[in-house]
Amino acid sequence: LHEIDLARAVILAAEKQTAGEVFNIADDKPASATEFVSAMAKSLDLPAPTPLTAPPFLLPMLTSDAQRELLNLSVRMKHDQAKESLGWTPRYSNFQSGIDQVLMVWRAEMVAV
Repeated sequence: LHEIDLARAVILAAEKQTAGEVFNIADDKPASATEFVSAMAKSLDLPAPTPLTAPPFLLPMLTSDAQRELLNLSVRMKHDQAKESLGWTPRYSNFQSGIDQVLMVWRAEMVAV
């Protein structure tokens, strides 16, 4: 989710949210952290990172219970309620369009320096 989309959703929720109502805020295309990092690397003309792996018997020695639980966690969100109740839609519908916008700003700032 792009920071601009999140900020807009928070403002709309502060203005329109019914007390006790909870909204999920996400872009339109779910992506894993691995997909995001790989896309960012590709956009920067860097090699995609190699996922870290370890034999299963080593994981308990290298990670805590909480870390293993987080590594296995999958969260899928629907933002239909935010779209309907708040009139919110993400400006950047997927992470790739957000990456493209961020890199455009970064490159413009580098030229200005």
